[in-house]
Amino acid sequence: MNNLKRFKVLHAAETAIGGIATYLDELVKLQSNTYGQDSIRIVIPETHTQYLEHIHTDSIYGFTDHGSRILNTLELIKKIHTINHSFKADVIHIHSTYAGFALRPSMWLLNKNTKVVYCPHGWAFKRDTPNIVNALIKFIEVAFSHFSDAIICTSTSEYDSALQIGISDSVLKLIHNGISTHSPQSSFSVKWPDNRIKLLFIGRLDRQKGIDVMLNAMEQLLEIAFAYIIGAPVVNSEPISNIPENVALVGWQARENTEAYYQTADALIMPSRWEGFGLTAAEAMRSGRTVIASRVGGITDLVEDSVTGILFEPDNVSEIVAAVKSLSHDMLIRMGEAGRERFMRLFSSDRMFSEMHALYEQISCP
Repeated sequence: MNNLKRFKVLHAAETAIGGIATYLDELVKLQSNTYGQDSIRIVIPETHTQYLEHIHTDSIYGFTDHGSRILNTLELIKKIHTINHSFKADVIHIHSTYAGFALRPSMWLLNKNTKVVYCPHGWAFKRDTPNIVNALIKFIEVAFSHFSDAIICTSTSEYDSALQIGISDSVLKLIHNGISTHSPQSSFSVKWPDNRIKLLFIGRLDRQKGIDVMLNAMEQLLEIAFAYIIGAPVVNSEPISNIPENVALVGWQARENTEAYYQTADALIMPSRWEGFGLTAAEAMRSGRTVIASRVGGITDLVEDSVTGILFEPDNVSEIVAAVKSLSHDMLIRMGEAGRERFMRLFSSDRMFSEMHALYEQISCP
């Protein structure tokens, strides 16, 4: 790896919580090791820097978090252009929709020597927003694709959706997300209350992640399962209410603590309504855990139904309940082992880094 061409990479994101934080942590750690720490810059809200646990603080540049996506996006634009004036990146790697809309035209026009790579981390037009909003987002994504040297899709579903709305396959690149094959070491002790099935939910407590679906299912599993929920609201501002007695909210946890939850749980529940990839499924599979998830987006690339987990239709509480009730000790072991093997074969961070480096080389060639 150390003999690879070195690139100066400027990462930009208007949020760095949840999956995007994990993605940056994994990718940038390997880029820093290969290209050198001085060759990497990351611009994120200053209130989110705590979520990047494995990246040297000298590489992270925070901008003022105003609590508003529009104001934060303006701060991001200003910070990026200020930094790149002296840094002179070979590649600006832009993460998520708002940053992609804001930065691509100006970077393309004002920084001709910097290649523009954009990763939406799940298309915004696939969300359950009004049709007119989705139509506008599709129009912008197609128009702004001409300001991109490459657009990274993290799942087959994401790639196919881009083709369907008219983005040229010449700019699209399918690179599945990946995480380290080595699980974080943890001395954290998780106490499960009894012998009920041990379930885990990890993510933003927002509509996208289906937290309401999870809680409705748990109400029907009072005597059968207990669940820990790791996360907090991000998009939604209202606190979660009406929590069943077989559910405990523990907030965001350090990665080492989260790994302890994975290692002691029986299964991960992912009732997402839409999902670009679903890194928590990869983390669960790395730990040899069964994944019970909705059949949406990139989750279908990760979870092989009835082999590494169980897929259900989104919003279908009864299917979740039936899936949990069907679990047996032997099934959990079999699916967990199959999931671990699938993860090692397809979803490592080393594979992701190698494919990303090859992409940088491809778009940098004259």
